[in-house]
Amino acid sequence: MKKDRKQAEAAAGPSPEEVEAASAPKRPQDDVLSDLAALHQQFDDESISFEDFEAAKGLLMAQLAVE
Repeated sequence: MKKDRKQAEAAAGPSPEEVEAASAPKRPQDDVLSDLAALHQQFDDESISFEDFEAAKGLLMAQLAVE
C-alpha cells in the first residue's frame, strides 16, 4: 500500500536526489515556477515518466527561495 511504501522510504533515509536537492542553489521564484510549468506540460504530454517528473519536481522545488 501507499502508506507502507512511504514509511519504508522514510526509514531508508534521504535519497541521492533529496540530498542533491537540499544543496541546490536558490533561484528567483518566477524562474522556478516557469520551469515547473514546463515540467508539468512535459508530463501532461507524456514526454516523461511519473518517476522522472517527481524527481525533477523535487529538484525544482528545492530551488525555491522560501522567505
